[in-house]
Amino acid sequence: DLRRELADLLDFLAQEHQRNRVSVVRELGREGVWVDADAGQLRQAVLNLLRNAQEAVLEHADGALGGSDLGDLLDDLDQAPGGADASAVGAVGTITVSLTCKKGAASVFVTDSGGGIPTPEGGDLDQIFEAFVTSKAHGTGLGLPMVQQIAVDHGGGVRLLETGPQGTRFEFRLPACDPPAPSVSSPNSA
Repeated sequence: DLRRELADLLDFLAQEHQRNRVSVVRELGREGVWVDADAGQLRQAVLNLLRNAQEAVLEHADGALGGSDLGDLLDDLDQAPGGADASAVGAVGTITVSLTCKKGAASVFVTDSGGGIPTPEGGDLDQIFEAFVTSKAHGTGLGLPMVQQIAVDHGGGVRLLETGPQGTRFEFRLPACDPPAPSVSSPNSA
């Protein structure tokens, strides 16, 4: 169940998001969405998209603060009298994770309020899916190519839907399938 996997992954990352004052909006629906995929690879792909989104939000917030060190600012807020928390201080940005299932395809949308993806040399944003292409000072350029490979290996794909000064939106798409048949216990089992 892709919905459950996403909820579990977001629960796992909740403390990190709260510590970094990143607001996460979940739009996962109430119904299960089934895909035939390796759960570990699925988690890794979505985790990469979420980490990229968080880095974009934090980098954008750092720039909006006039280049001050956002990490130091957050540390200072954590040590403020009375113990400031994310709700009192306010989020520095937002990540929205949405799940839809239409026409036999399950789509996970990861949208951030960061400053957008800088256009790589050559001007082609599709290059971000090529190995070793990165705009990050400490990036390897392997995250998005890995996300793409995992999607393709499972019969799906990943697309950059939009990017600009208001943020970035990715779609990670896999073929949807029927839910597993309920297990039936034999009359002799406990």
